[in-house]
Amino acid sequence: MNYGIIKESLIPVRKKDNSKSEMINQLLFGETFKIIEKNKKWSLISSYLDNYIGWIENNNIYKITDQEFKLINREVFFSSKELKLINPENKYSQIIPIGSQLSSCSYLNYRVPDLVNIVNKIDPLDFINTPYLWGGKSKYGIDCSGFAQIVLRSNNVFIPRDAKDQAKFGKVVNYESLKRGDLCFFGDDLEKITHVGIYLGNKRIIHAFEKVRIDKLDKKGIINSSSLKITHKLKSIRRMNLAF
Repeated sequence: MNYGIIKESLIPVRKKDNSKSEMINQLLFGETFKIIEKNKKWSLISSYLDNYIGWIENNNIYKITDQEFKLINREVFFSSKELKLINPENKYSQIIPIGSQLSSCSYLNYRVPDLVNIVNKIDPLDFINTPYLWGGKSKYGIDCSGFAQIVLRSNNVFIPRDAKDQAKFGKVVNYESLKRGDLCFFGDDLEKITHVGIYLGNKRIIHAFEKVRIDKLDKKGIINSSSLKITHKLKSIRRMNLAF
C-alpha cells in the first residue's frame, strides 16, 4: 500500500479523475491518505480520518512510507485557528485553514507556533457567514456535513464525511432532551438524510445553508430566520459528546 500527505493549504477531491468533475470533498493541510490506484495524472485515494474515497491530482501528492504514515497518525491534533506556518530552513511560509492537522507539521518541516493557544476545540461560531460550497471543509467555503465534521474532529470525535452516514453515529436523543452540541439531522425520512446542523441551545441551530448561519429549531425542523418558513424537516438527533 502507498501513502501520501497534503502539503498544500487544501486541495479538492473529485468524483472522477477529471478536473471538471464534481468536487466531493477537500483535504486540508497535514491530512494523510492511502493511494488505492493511480493513472498518469490522477490517484484514487482514501482519507485516513474518515475513509472517504475520491480522486486527487498526482502533483498534490507527497508520498510517505508505511512507517511514516503510522507515526504521523499515532496522535493527531488540529488547529482551532487559521495559521501562518514558517519553514525554518527555507523561510517559506503558508496559511493553513482551521481544522488542519498540526500533528504533521514537524514531519513537513514547519515550525509550529505556541500549541497552547491554537490547539483548542473549534468554536462553530467562528464559521458564521462562511459561504456554502458543496464538498468544502474550510472558511473559504463549506457544506453542512463538512462543517459538522471539522468542528467535531477538534473534540477527537471522528465521523464520516456525508450527513447520511454521520446520522448513524452517536446516541439517539429526543427533542425534549436536546443539549448544546447535539447534531440534528434533516431530510424526507431516516433513510434519506440530506442535511445536518449543530444545536446551540435556546432553540437555535447553526448550519451551512447558503452560508453558515443561525436559525431557529422546533420539533418540525429548521425555521429560516428570514422567511420564517421551515426549510429542513427534523428526523433525528444524535449526541456525540461535542463541547464548545
